Amino acid sequence: HASSSSSSSSSSNSVVDKHLASISRDLMKRFIIGLCPLLDRLDLDSCSQLSHRHHPRGLELLHNLRYLALSNTGITALPSSAIKGLGGKLERLEVMHCEELRALPENIGQLQAL
Repeated sequence: HASSSSSSSSSSNSVVDKHLASISRDLMKRFIIGLCPLLDRLDLDSCSQLSHRHHPRGLELLHNLRYLALSNTGITALPSSAIKGLGGKLERLEVMHCEELRALPENIGQLQAL
């Protein structure tokens, strides 16, 4: 019975560890989302993670963003939802050397401070 007790114990520890990791991820996500409205500068220049498969997400949460650098990335598009969320505060958008970028969203004109 001792071996079944120890295997049961390690199994429950594994479940607890997974649960704690999930809680930690959730808390970190909430913390980051809570800070997003405060962010006014985001420099993703040369970020190799941005590509045709991985577009910048969550930009619509950055209501105070004034500077956004996406140069030298593989992005193919900028989501129109990002433009809506950025409102009129964005002053500088850098997309130099984005060879895969085909077009900017139709609502880019909504960025009055640009």
